[in-house]
Amino acid sequence: MNPGSPRTTSSTATARRAGWSLKTRITAMTLAVFLLAIWSLTLYATRSLRQDMTHLLGEQQFSTTSIIAAQLNAELDSRLQALTLVAGEISPTLLDNRSALQRFLEQHSTLQKLFNGGTRIRDINALTLASIPYLPEQIGNSYADRDYMIAALQQGRGNIGRPVISRTLKSPAIALAAPIRNPAGQVIGAVTGVVDLGQANFVDRIVDQRYGRSGGYLIIAPQHDLIVTGTDKSRAMSRMPGPGVNRNHDRFVGGYEGYGVAVNSRGVEELAAAKGIPVAGWFLVSVLPTAEAYEPIAAMQERVLLAALALSLLVGTIGWWFLSRLLRQQFAPMLAASTLLVDMSHAGEPLLQPLPTTANDEVGQLIHSFNLLLESLAQREAALKESEQHYRTLADGGSALIWTSGTDRHATYFNEPWLRFTGQSPAGQLAAGWAAGIHPEDLDHCRRTYDSHFDRRQPFRMAYRLRASDGEYRWIEDAGTPRVDRAGDFIGYIDFCQDISERKRVEDELEQHRHHLEALVAARTAALARAKEAAEAANAAKTEFLSRMSHELRTPLNAILGFGQLLAMPGDAALSAEQADNVQEILRAGRHLLGQVNEVLDLARVESGRIELKLEAVPLAPIVADCVALVRPLAEARGISIDADIDDAPLRADAKRLQQVLLNLLSNAIKFNREQGTIRIAGTRHGGRLRLAVSDSGRGIDSEHLQRLFQPFERLASAYDGIEGTGVGLALTQRLVEAMGGIIQVASQLDVGSTFSLDLPLANPAQDAAALPADAVGPDADGVPQTGT
Repeated sequence: MNPGSPRTTSSTATARRAGWSLKTRITAMTLAVFLLAIWSLTLYATRSLRQDMTHLLGEQQFSTTSIIAAQLNAELDSRLQALTLVAGEISPTLLDNRSALQRFLEQHSTLQKLFNGGTRIRDINALTLASIPYLPEQIGNSYADRDYMIAALQQGRGNIGRPVISRTLKSPAIALAAPIRNPAGQVIGAVTGVVDLGQANFVDRIVDQRYGRSGGYLIIAPQHDLIVTGTDKSRAMSRMPGPGVNRNHDRFVGGYEGYGVAVNSRGVEELAAAKGIPVAGWFLVSVLPTAEAYEPIAAMQERVLLAALALSLLVGTIGWWFLSRLLRQQFAPMLAASTLLVDMSHAGEPLLQPLPTTANDEVGQLIHSFNLLLESLAQREAALKESEQHYRTLADGGSALIWTSGTDRHATYFNEPWLRFTGQSPAGQLAAGWAAGIHPEDLDHCRRTYDSHFDRRQPFRMAYRLRASDGEYRWIEDAGTPRVDRAGDFIGYIDFCQDISERKRVEDELEQHRHHLEALVAARTAALARAKEAAEAANAAKTEFLSRMSHELRTPLNAILGFGQLLAMPGDAALSAEQADNVQEILRAGRHLLGQVNEVLDLARVESGRIELKLEAVPLAPIVADCVALVRPLAEARGISIDADIDDAPLRADAKRLQQVLLNLLSNAIKFNREQGTIRIAGTRHGGRLRLAVSDSGRGIDSEHLQRLFQPFERLASAYDGIEGTGVGLALTQRLVEAMGGIIQVASQLDVGSTFSLDLPLANPAQDAAALPADAVGPDADGVPQTGT
């Protein structure tokens, strides 16, 4: 294709309108780097020159300031020493003689030279006794409120006072004072000298000199927030600048001695240096405006900037021309390749046409890489078309009804099964939309489900009736899933639909069967409720019967036992041996029968929840000892030994019921043991509980009978052995143990023996003697412990 064709010209113009070309940007960036380097070097050189100049001038200025500050310090110190020497010559006698004191003062001509504002001698009350020059009006005046007098008379030290405007001299003045002492060292007066700053003085000889052409000096008393004097007399006796106004001044007030550059309170940038005057607590500042300080380098900086500007223009002009020409030659193949790429993007151009290369340099390698990329893109496009055809075949060949939608909620595709199901053409179905054949009763629900999940970009599942090609409505289950592109951006939904008409029919049948089953269950439940009510009524009747029977049985039994005990008592007519045995048999049988009645009643109370327990801390050892003592005669009668090894830990239990439980277990262990057998009682802790085991060496219990062992009135095989019992004892024992928060278990082996284990909680002091509700178990009416089953 001809590069000068209209299409090429149009594409080039479009690229130019889009912004600067690549060669222009590279040229501009290269020149910018050169210019940046030139100006950075220029600015660095001027800045470094200024810093070096600041350091050199600052050191010189600080040195000069230090020399002048030392001179001022020496002058003030010599005056203070002179006053101290004169004060040392004044005795208390001389101090009391005013005329002699005046002559003494006039003889010290040195003081008149040192203090141009006069010299005074004052007593302990700060009253003037003598003065030079002699001023009669000052004699007798008191200066006790002056700071220098307070320091001399009250603190006994020589000092330099606060600079003030003297009322006598009518000008700024500095007063110095030295204390006069008696031979005992006590302060009796003071000698003072005044330096009048309004007349020629030693300070003016130093600070009146200019530093440079426009600079000068300042003497500052920071403890008084005062500028004492300076080269600029207009600032004498004025206040110091406030904090933050002058950075240098803030540093000097803080004790810094050195130099620095800052803007002063008048807005002038200046180089300042400061040095302290220790004898007065002041410091001397020398200032020099930077306009004068940096004047020698200003011309040099101007010449450097002009040279940098000229060099920038030269480099920019030559560099632009050279780089533009060089880049135009280097980018010519790339520009031709880009033009060809634009032409190839139009319809009808061969996509695999290679881009022309003219050299094997970097640009040539880049164009070769583009050729490889074009070949790879062609292969991918072919693979994409093949994959698209493959998935379209899968979508059209299955039974699922598939449709997709875009971000505008409208359908964009329907597969062949959908079109066969609805009998629509692709164009007609796309125009009508996915909801066109939905049953009117289901349409609103479907739209709300679709729209709500579409807004939240969430999967959804819904069922509806869709009109088939034969005009009949069939049930469809629609499962929609959000679609995203490679960047993760939402692009619509894809829906997979299945014909579930047959499943719906089966579900309807199952629903009918479910209703029928629920009706049957309701009828059976009502029957069970009636049976429960009948059982509860029978249980209440049983409880009433047992209550009445306990009265009917206990009354004659108590009479029998009472008369039997009367017969057994020794009286006037002694019973024969046979009669005595018969009486004992009556008492034994009566007590046994009474115990069985009590067991039955206790069991009934437990099951009906009408007996209460009193749970408290119960020591185990005494209870075990009492129980063993009670059953030992029965055991010895059969040659059975009893061995007890327990952990004497307090249990949380009812003492009487625990004793009843142990007596029952021990009685059973004796009754069902063999002659000359053994019984072992063992108690061990585990966690917050205690396990109490009663083991015997009897015949054991068959495993098939263990399940019925704790059922009321179950006698198992013992009913045929002639052993007395009702089968109530173990059932009552189990319920009493459970009521006390415990568990009873049994382990047995035929011809070896049985072990009954009680697992009970240890006592908790915070819960001792706590009452239980009415559904717990407690001692019966007569409190008689029961033995045996």
